[in-house]
Amino acid sequence: YTAAIMAASQGHDEALTYLMKNDSVNLHLEMRHGLTALSLAARSGHKTTVRTLLSHENIKINEGRRLNL
Repeated sequence: YTAAIMAASQGHDEALTYLMKNDSVNLHLEMRHGLTALSLAARSGHKTTVRTLLSHENIKINEGRRLNL
């Protein structure tokens, strides 16, 4: 798991906002079965977290990179 995936899946918006300020954070990494920070936040019902992720200027909802975890 990445810090962004953990924060998103648990609905930790403040931590996610902090991580998103770092240019090196990759919000498009995929875990097994193609799950991303965005899909995990949505799947867990964290509406504010989904909005936080969608507000990021570099978020692409149809892009992912396999993490093999």
